[in-house]
Amino acid sequence: MNNNKRVRTLSGLFFLLFFFFASNAHAFSFKSLFTFKKDRSIKLHVLNHANGQKQPAHVKVGVYMLHVGRYDLQSASIRMDFYLIFRCKPVCDKLNFEIMNATSSTVKLAVKQKDYLVYRVQAELNKCNNLRNYPFDHHDLDVIIENRQQTSDQMIFEVDPGITALDNDLDVVGFKLLPNWTAKVTNHYYKVFQQTFSSYKFSMYIERPWLAGILKGILPALIIIGCSFLALFMRIDHVSQRLGIATSTLIASEVFHLNLTSSIPPLGYVTFADMFMFINYICLLLILIEVILTMYFVESEHKAKAERLNWNCAWIIPLLWFIMQTINWFMFVNLG
Repeated sequence: MNNNKRVRTLSGLFFLLFFFFASNAHAFSFKSLFTFKKDRSIKLHVLNHANGQKQPAHVKVGVYMLHVGRYDLQSASIRMDFYLIFRCKPVCDKLNFEIMNATSSTVKLAVKQKDYLVYRVQAELNKCNNLRNYPFDHHDLDVIIENRQQTSDQMIFEVDPGITALDNDLDVVGFKLLPNWTAKVTNHYYKVFQQTFSSYKFSMYIERPWLAGILKGILPALIIIGCSFLALFMRIDHVSQRLGIATSTLIASEVFHLNLTSSIPPLGYVTFADMFMFINYICLLLILIEVILTMYFVESEHKAKAERLNWNCAWIIPLLWFIMQTINWFMFVNLG
């Protein structure tokens, strides 16, 4: 009896101790969890507050283009004169910007207000464009602005169409200025420095007038090849005169080709003008071969063969020229 009572007493004490430690451990776990969540929320609040204080400054940019000089295709450079306008809030300090595609520039502060800066810029800009359609080429002229020191997490450019325009008297020598323009902002990542800068790019568009391209680039070559085609209709009795015309037109085409491409730099690809002249060379060479064969048949007293060869070449060579030039046109100009 005493043993049973002792066992019951020990069991009760053991149950009370187990309940006590279990209750304390449960309370401690909930308290720790609550404290962790509270500390974490406080840290996140402090972090978000800190990030809010370090938001990058937003600067609106505009370009008012005043004058554009002659576009030198040989050196791929053009001189521009324009106003560069900045709007920023709340205060617009002196911006440490640079023109990324300029070889030389002169920058003067024209207007300085609390949130408004205007710079007068005269710069020599580099621009290498695609000349595959030459002499029916069109180009986009760019002005690229970046900050020298502040990265994209410190300052971001924004396009402001309200302060961007082309002057009414703006003109480009030798080209037709299109009325539309574009401006965009991108992030320029420098792999070596592992930094990203906000880059503003203003683009205006020009194209060579079609009449100028035809009169200066195509018409002289057409006259040369046309004279050679007309020589095909001469009688075989005048084959020596036809030989003189064939050789002189071939030499004239080579000279004109050199003059035509003298205003553009040496390119690693073929332009429309190159293919146009190359097709002319093929047809002029065929005419020269036809004249030599005709001379051979005439001297061999095979006038029937000479007449037949002359008649066939009189329409086959011009037709071949027309087909090849049509393909050349659709490959370079119409589809370019």
